[in-house]
Amino acid sequence: MLAFERVRVLNVTSGAMRCLIGDKRVWLPRGHIRGALRCRGDSGRLLVRRWVAVDRKLALPPRVVRVICQSFRLRQTPWLRLVRSGPELAGR
Repeated sequence: MLAFERVRVLNVTSGAMRCLIGDKRVWLPRGHIRGALRCRGDSGRLLVRRWVAVDRKLALPPRVVRVICQSFRLRQTPWLRLVRSGPELAGR
């Protein structure tokens, strides 16, 4: 589950809620969210299943986040060095 702060409920039905998260207005199925938000006008914190957040473009997929983090780490560590391995170095 991913947590979103300052979510505002815009509309509700028996099976879904239309919410304002950041600058996006999205319908979220009630079976895939958790929190105290229930009625139109409520605002606060909402927990959304990760696949729903990715599907609604509220979050990046985990693989994309990993790639971004790895490339950021490589730029942060300029002292990387190459360590050779192989049969020619086994006797050293």
